[in-house]
Amino acid sequence: MISFEEKDAIAASFPELTRKEVSMGRVNYHFEGSIQEKKIVVYHLHPNGNGFVYAGLLGGVPTDEKGFANIRELTADELKTLIRRSIRSLGPEDAQEEEKLDEVEGASSAEDEEVFTELREEWRNADGHRLDLHFEPEDEMWMTFAGDMIDSAFETYEEAVEYLQEEGFVRS
Repeated sequence: MISFEEKDAIAASFPELTRKEVSMGRVNYHFEGSIQEKKIVVYHLHPNGNGFVYAGLLGGVPTDEKGFANIRELTADELKTLIRRSIRSLGPEDAQEEEKLDEVEGASSAEDEEVFTELREEWRNADGHRLDLHFEPEDEMWMTFAGDMIDSAFETYEEAVEYLQEEGFVRS
């Protein structure tokens, strides 16, 4: 995990973002050029290394109910890619169209593809059984794995989560 200082420096390297300090030492980065209602790209970046990036308009990125993706475990390159994609998704229509084309055609570069392959989640049930959920860019599918064996495949993250929850699994 990269440090708070590294994550803060990465976000600060985007000239289109404005740094705003919030409570408890946390920092937000706003995109004033957003044509969407949403202006916050980096949300509650905390000195403990936790934080979020808005990915509500991006395909293939797991988010919370407000559209934010957790960045705690991302590498520097993954964080740069996610922030760049977030800004593009909130920007003028030509940037949004470019982002949509990237989603249809797959990741826009090997660097973008790396972000998806690193988004892996571990799920466990009451009996201690484990399933791993992650995005497979070559198939453009969310897959659950029991060890090395494919358990299931889904077109969206939401479908995969619904299946796991119905089967009694919780994210660990």
